[in-house]
Amino acid sequence: MASDNFSARSGFSEQDLSLINSTTNLQIQFIESLQKPSGAIIESSENPVVYTRDLSLAIVALILTGHMTQATLAINYLVSLAQHASNYTGPAGASFSSPYAWSQVYSVDGQTLDPSLRGEDQGMALFAISTYVLATHNFTFAKDHWPEIQNSANFILYLQHSPEPNIKSDGLYRHGDNWHDTRVENMNASEPIYWPYWPEYYQWEEENMRMINGLRGAITLAENLGMNSDAKTWNNSVNTAMVGLTDEGMYNKYEAYDYFGSVLWGIQTNLQAQKNILAEIPPSFFTPYGVKDLPWENSAAISDTIDYLVCLVRVGDHAGASHLLNVITSNYINPAGGFYDAIYDDGSPSSAPPQLYSSARFVYFDYVVSTLGG
Repeated sequence: MASDNFSARSGFSEQDLSLINSTTNLQIQFIESLQKPSGAIIESSENPVVYTRDLSLAIVALILTGHMTQATLAINYLVSLAQHASNYTGPAGASFSSPYAWSQVYSVDGQTLDPSLRGEDQGMALFAISTYVLATHNFTFAKDHWPEIQNSANFILYLQHSPEPNIKSDGLYRHGDNWHDTRVENMNASEPIYWPYWPEYYQWEEENMRMINGLRGAITLAENLGMNSDAKTWNNSVNTAMVGLTDEGMYNKYEAYDYFGSVLWGIQTNLQAQKNILAEIPPSFFTPYGVKDLPWENSAAISDTIDYLVCLVRVGDHAGASHLLNVITSNYINPAGGFYDAIYDDGSPSSAPPQLYSSARFVYFDYVVSTLGG
């Protein structure tokens, strides 16, 4: 994809563009190898389940590379998945019922495996659906599945407000609605940082960008279908959520992409603000092999490294992007398909199976190079 678009004015060398294309082709082959007859695209052969977020990005990757038969099969699987309300009991004991939305994890045949409802899953699903409809001009598809699209978008709006009245809304979207989640996360210290129900009230920077991106896609569909009330309501919500772009300190930050999500997804469009955001990433996230998922880990993660690579392209740091591209293609490509999940500080690869998500991320990087001309 990269060498076919804007290569004459790209900041990448022809050798780099060739690397991008060959690596994209390998990742598409890996994605296709994970697709089942139902249309489902599983996370890996060792973990044969479907994550709504990762399925959605894989669909976008297939569309961007012109693999429409596989994309159509996958998008039909996505919209066939059952939605439900959260109906969880919150920390204070009160019960709340959300709008219907897609769950986090499904089986290949469409059974719900994890009932958690997360905003980022809705954002990515809406992104995939809108990308598909705009690529195929099949607005009838959107009309036929408008109830599911509407539910998912309205769930994101639901996350703009806390279900508990004592917490004031600041315009950002919270994580989700899974009050049964009692995980304890810590920062390698003696006291947990988030506990209990740690994610649900937190407003992660990168997840907010996924939700804004998805809602923008839904708004475009609504406008084309004459669903003016939905378009207006969702647009007002996005405009309110954009308040975070004026003050990154409003967001909760934990994993690497929480520090640069607005640059990654192209939501922050001010170039100087983009550069400032990248300059403020804590040095503890970086290794010679890329970007760590969490600062105390002893390995760089492929998905975070690819995401940072996208950011370097967006701010025009072609030298940095070229270096990181070559780090990725020299160290992370797994002969069995996909990417190694991580590279440890000593240069050895993780034994974890290659994941769908990182392969789809690289294809998105290729798209950004093609769109921006490198």
